[in-house]
Amino acid sequence: KRVVTEKNRKDFFALARGSGKTDDEIKKHLLSLGIEHSADIPYSLYEEVYRWAEGRELTIERQPGEGDE
Repeated sequence: KRVVTEKNRKDFFALARGSGKTDDEIKKHLLSLGIEHSADIPYSLYEEVYRWAEGRELTIERQPGEGDE
């Protein structure tokens, strides 16, 4: 099974942290994909985890009534 390179891993972490994700959030996301260690990210999933790291999975949390002006 082909896994991502060390440079890919560093880019992934830099991007995820740069978009405001914590190390705990990163770990939980990887675990949700069945990945225990970043060194085990399959190359076939790299695009998906990279998009997540960029914040393209936009989740907006609002309180009721917030922004309803």
